[in-house]
Amino acid sequence: MSSGGIGTTPWIVAEYFFKLAKVTTVHVPFTGGGPAIATAIGNHVDVFAGNVATAAGPISQKQLRGIVVGSATRSPLTPDVPTFAEAGYPNFSPVNWIGLFVPAKTPETMAAALNAAINAVVQDPEVKRRLTAAGFDIIVKSHSEAAEMFKSDIATWAKMSRTIGYQPD
Repeated sequence: MSSGGIGTTPWIVAEYFFKLAKVTTVHVPFTGGGPAIATAIGNHVDVFAGNVATAAGPISQKQLRGIVVGSATRSPLTPDVPTFAEAGYPNFSPVNWIGLFVPAKTPETMAAALNAAINAVVQDPEVKRRLTAAGFDIIVKSHSEAAEMFKSDIATWAKMSRTIGYQPD
């Protein structure tokens, strides 16, 4: 299995999934998704663990076959690739997301106002189209919902990391 490197989100997800599925793999880490995906396209490894945006082109060009995506719903970039839930793992949806953060002492009213402004921007049709085309799923949450999601995800990713024996530096 190739990946963009030890500690990357795709690597953690793949290692954890293979442990759940009781599949033994040998990890071949690379210094990024590009070199890692090239090994799968060239038939040098059996599996590539990477993000949808990196794999979508080779999948659509029939250079790779998508097996599963780690999101609650199928990706618009790879609509024929099932989710983990559809593949028989209903309680496994390891979403990788990007958030914006402010210093801890930022007044709550300012943080909530910034959250509302960002939510408005990402819901703009043109911005949404461009983000979706780049492989992003738009998640709109209130400031408090985002904080709860963050806390929950910290626990989930910590569990996955412990399960695979990964200790970040």
